[in-house]
Amino acid sequence: MEGVGLTREQVGAIRFSIKIGKTLQKDLPEIAEDYRAGKVIREIVEERDIISNYGIQNPETARYAVWLALHGYSGKFNFIRESPYEGLVPEEELQVLVKENMERTRAENGLINKLLNVGYCGLPFEQRSAAGKVGEKFLEKDYLNKEGEFLACLKKKKQELVRKGNLLQQHNYD
Repeated sequence: MEGVGLTREQVGAIRFSIKIGKTLQKDLPEIAEDYRAGKVIREIVEERDIISNYGIQNPETARYAVWLALHGYSGKFNFIRESPYEGLVPEEELQVLVKENMERTRAENGLINKLLNVGYCGLPFEQRSAAGKVGEKFLEKDYLNKEGEFLACLKKKKQELVRKGNLLQQHNYD
């Protein structure tokens, strides 16, 4: 699409997602309850077999369609002539659910990394410490001169995270 910066295929995928989102609202309104129960969009797509049931070729398109079914479509893509529609879940509730799902997912991924001893958790203490120092130098370099107050906030947050990390290290995961 000229002036929009998207390819014809991208515009088609967006339009298709918008239509499928509306269809999902009619066919599977229970996806709202799935989301309220703590399932993330990826899990809903997989468990409801949305990709094959709706002839979707790209998993990202399916995830966006579920997102649209939950959130609704505002009509923000003025180059796509599809009518706006409300989501299955009210916006205020969605804000809470999105935050809860993100926190749960982060916590689960962190625990998995810790149990499998992979990623940052898989590094020996010395390497984790060195990585933290590199990150701190990066933050100081980028933010000290521009936003000293922001840096102070980051240092306080880092201290809190280090304290929590020390408590976690004391916990035995066997």
